[in-house]
Amino acid sequence: GRRRTSHRTSRPLRRTVSSMAQYKLKYFGFPGRGESVRLAMAINGIDFENDVVSFERWGGGEKAAAPYGGLPVLEIDGVARAQTGALLRYVGKLGDKGLYPSDPAEALKVDEALEFADEVSTIVLTSLAPKSYGFPDFESEDAKRVHRESVANTLLAPKFAKLEALIVENDKNGLIFTDHLTIAELKWYQVMKLMKTMWDHLPTGFFDQYPNVQKLYTFVEEVPEVQAWYSS
Repeated sequence: GRRRTSHRTSRPLRRTVSSMAQYKLKYFGFPGRGESVRLAMAINGIDFENDVVSFERWGGGEKAAAPYGGLPVLEIDGVARAQTGALLRYVGKLGDKGLYPSDPAEALKVDEALEFADEVSTIVLTSLAPKSYGFPDFESEDAKRVHRESVANTLLAPKFAKLEALIVENDKNGLIFTDHLTIAELKWYQVMKLMKTMWDHLPTGFFDQYPNVQKLYTFVEEVPEVQAWYSS
């Protein structure tokens, strides 16, 4: 892996005791669950080693070594910690960008949106890699297409309609419950990026039905630290 640093060089980063730690984030090289943690670390200006795990490495011993048999794993001074939501909340608390609120009522809103995103993420990932979730692989490309179109229209569409309504109600340019970026938007961005880039047979124009959800995606995509992360 290689170490990524914040592109903000005009002023020193505000450091806490926690952010002085040595971090290594282990995850695959696609925008699955660990991508939101990568982005949170980049936005908060946290120096970390981005350890991209190949499927060969994963099958060759990394899975057995992972705390719960899955990725992402964040090593903090050599100690492995896991579970995406826990890592997102931890990283969100490290910086001064407000990615995870200190106020309990505001944190509850973020947690609600985060857990909702995780529901959708599980549906998408199960369809993306059914064997990893105990289901048989698709018998043919046509069977995959029929399955994913059905999943999109019957399971995912109602959930994205609900997200659309939440964003409209908040009326904050694509943000869900708050007036600034949080780990919840990063999680939803990650789910959408996975669907847009890796989920074959997504019905044409699926996200066109949800213009405010598209605003969320664009909002995150245009964050300077996110742009710097993907361009480096």
